[in-house]
Amino acid sequence: MYSSSYNDNNAKKLAATLDTLLKHTICSFVRSQVLFGAIRLNLFTMIEESSTGSLAYEELAKLNVSLSMLSYLVYLRLLKRCSNSNRYECTHVTRTYLVSSRQNYVGLGIGVWDHRRQYTFFLRLNETLKYGIRTSEDSNEQSCLWSIFEQKQDPMIYFARIMSSFTRCTINELCDHADFSIYSTLLDIGGSLGDLSRTIVTRYPHMNAFSFDLPELTCYASSVNINDSHVHYVAGNFFEENWPDEIIKITKNIDLVSLKYILHDWTYGQRRLLIEKIYKLLKTKIQLSGGNGTLLVIEKMIDNDRENITTLSTSISMAIECGDGIGYDTTQNEYRQLLFQAGFQRIQSVELTGPMIALFAHVI
Repeated sequence: MYSSSYNDNNAKKLAATLDTLLKHTICSFVRSQVLFGAIRLNLFTMIEESSTGSLAYEELAKLNVSLSMLSYLVYLRLLKRCSNSNRYECTHVTRTYLVSSRQNYVGLGIGVWDHRRQYTFFLRLNETLKYGIRTSEDSNEQSCLWSIFEQKQDPMIYFARIMSSFTRCTINELCDHADFSIYSTLLDIGGSLGDLSRTIVTRYPHMNAFSFDLPELTCYASSVNINDSHVHYVAGNFFEENWPDEIIKITKNIDLVSLKYILHDWTYGQRRLLIEKIYKLLKTKIQLSGGNGTLLVIEKMIDNDRENITTLSTSISMAIECGDGIGYDTTQNEYRQLLFQAGFQRIQSVELTGPMIALFAHVI
């Protein structure tokens, strides 16, 4: 006798799956655009920095904020309505990440990816997904990502500030979960504005840190962080065969090297080349002075079951934005394979919020 597999339990499971599908696909675009609209209005900052930390609907209406927007932001848990009044205040998450004067503000980065420039990319999304690179693009298109940066005074620094707004939270979370007390000298390759270096030496004052990046970035970072006596900014190109003399001179002291959000930008061959170069540097350090030799890799990593939607979505975003087919996100297993092939003996992983993983690869 034929027995249907569609029973009450399966029906409930299907309903839950469909609900998840609706939340993460059909509704996500609307949610993101409401958030972008609030960021463009600087809404969360105005509310939080008002004299009472809240604003009445009548005050917000004068700022072109509708009741519909307020209701949706309350639904998204980005605002909350004060008890027994028509006033609105920020929630914990908006206070932490969406008030422009706060250290962990991420609105600068989020604001770049709003609908006003993304529609043209979405029109080409079908081709992007088929070929893995952005196609049929007018090279003079004003909405491409770097064109947006070039409208600023210095596009490279503007891009670095955007990335910094995204990475600060991850850096602080990592330092909450990992112990760096055994290390004395950090070399942060692609250190950008020096956030990782400054955070680590603040928590571990016995350490020295060297933030290694392009001259434009190191010049700017050193000019705005003049009080960081334990952080040194070294200018150069980490793909060049010979690194700057400042790094060569301290090789015997470097026991921790970091690659934060660096490897995903490059091809498999370039990743392998850079990891092998770091392994040789750490191996030389151990031969010269003994002690530790560790490479720290921080990246978004695709989980083996392909269930983490954040990483998969940002991988597509990279293809849309970068358009060159070079950078890509991959699994923890591929990063581990690269590290073992270079010669690293032990690898420890620290799982951070969302898709972020920190890998500590040890020479011995």
